Amino acid sequence: MLRLRRPAETAARPAVTVRNATPGDADAVARLARLLSLADGARPSQFTAEAYLRDGFGPIPAFRVLVAEVEGAVAGYALFY
Repeated sequence: MLRLRRPAETAARPAVTVRNATPGDADAVARLARLLSLADGARPSQFTAEAYLRDGFGPIPAFRVLVAEVEGAVAGYALFY
């Protein structure tokens, strides 16, 4: 039988902050998109930092992005339109 251990109640967990993405997040979001594609067994994503900036922050943005930060570093994202 597999038993799962619960984390200690007193163990400190890093805080997760969710915020609107900015143009400065382009490299981190593109890197995470590539890693997700590879983890799914697909080719690396064609979603680049340049495409993120062009399509997400132009006069009529094609999508919006939220990023999750842990200890000040981008750890995840949600892209939606």
